[in-house]
Amino acid sequence: MAMNNVVENKEREENKKGLIIFIIVLILLLALFIGIRALSDKKDNKEEENEQPIEDVVDKEEEDEDETTEEESTYVYTPTKSNTVTKTKNEVKEEEKTEVEQDTLTLRLNGSNVVYVDYASTYIDEGAYAIDTKDGDLSISIVKTIYLDGSVVDQIDTTNENATYTIKYVVTNSRGETKEVERTVIIRAPESSEVILTLNGNKEEKIEYNVSNPTVYTDLGATASVSGGESIPVTTSITLDGSAYTGEISSETKGTYVITYTASYNGKDYSIARTVVVADTTAPVITTASDEYKYLVDTENPDAEITLEEIEKLFTVTDEDSNITNILTDEENIELTTNISLATEGEYKVVLTSTDSSNNTSSKTITIKVMEDTEVPEVLLTDNSYIDQTFYQFEITATDDYSDSENMTYSYAIVEDPTNLEAAVWNELTGNTFTMDKAEINSPTAVTRYVVGKAIDEAGNESMSKNIIEVFIEP
Repeated sequence: MAMNNVVENKEREENKKGLIIFIIVLILLLALFIGIRALSDKKDNKEEENEQPIEDVVDKEEEDEDETTEEESTYVYTPTKSNTVTKTKNEVKEEEKTEVEQDTLTLRLNGSNVVYVDYASTYIDEGAYAIDTKDGDLSISIVKTIYLDGSVVDQIDTTNENATYTIKYVVTNSRGETKEVERTVIIRAPESSEVILTLNGNKEEKIEYNVSNPTVYTDLGATASVSGGESIPVTTSITLDGSAYTGEISSETKGTYVITYTASYNGKDYSIARTVVVADTTAPVITTASDEYKYLVDTENPDAEITLEEIEKLFTVTDEDSNITNILTDEENIELTTNISLATEGEYKVVLTSTDSSNNTSSKTITIKVMEDTEVPEVLLTDNSYIDQTFYQFEITATDDYSDSENMTYSYAIVEDPTNLEAAVWNELTGNTFTMDKAEINSPTAVTRYVVGKAIDEAGNESMSKNIIEVFIEP
């Protein structure tokens, strides 16, 4: 019995000891948990101090349930040292989105950023590529510009020895972000190239456009040799304004001709080019019979006028280009749109400006006067012939500012005394020529007679010839 009591007491002590150990372990675990939690809270507080706090005024559960009504959900944004500012959820998300998308446009060169090119060889640019995280592949949107000595050029000329070209590639994404990269292209000197191409004649030629007397351009060609001196064949091709061309280069056809000479060696092509430009650089030529034209005023006819078509016919325009545009203006360069009235006196400056299809322009000014005719015509009498000793033939010519010669009236007189023409008997003509038969004189002895002419213009102004012809008539 006593033995059983001893065993029970021993078991009771061991259970008590185990319970104490369990409680101690539990306390240690609880302390460890509390320490870890304290450290975590301290870290969270420190991060909140470094950030601008955002307080969500809408429950997370409501946000999940009402995701389709984001415009109505708000955040309260509290900047440091300022008043609280309320922003929509979309505004906050857009700010976060912008921060994420910064520097997401990538532009890189294909190949090296410095390229050395043999003289007269064919240069093919490797280009560049552009990738954007939002827009995708933007390579097709790259803008390429070639510079030589700071100026923009159309292409790289590999015959421009020792020249340094800069190719700039620029691309912009949908957010307005722009990137650019550059490549340097250096043309080697001819002696550094494996093949030497030599152009015979000038690199650039200019031919004046000419249709009336066309000329054909004679090409002097080019030669090619390898560095050791051996000549190699050269082939020729021509383009006209960028399109393949097989005809002659003639002054009749305007445009830019490029003659390309190509030599091949060791599987590589070398080329050199000549440019021939056929261009019209000559302005139209404008001529007029006079710089001043006079017209009779017609006060009795208020509708009398000079039409613009009649005025334009006073000018003669010649040019190799048949496509001419003429414009009539006044001296202040205002285009004429109405005819010039003859009902009242006046003086008008009229300018004809002619422009051909190559934009060559020339101008000429004339003066048109509408006034009364008070001027007499100028008359000249000429002795055309003496026929068979029987009769003479005469011609009267007259010029007048207002009347054409065919619209004037002519007459002549044969007198014995050239100083006394008041008693002269005038014979009116139907034209402006007449003959004097010696039988009309009817003199038994040799006599001298004087012939004078006269003209009357449309206004009634008359004038006798400046000269009087002496005629000796034998019986």
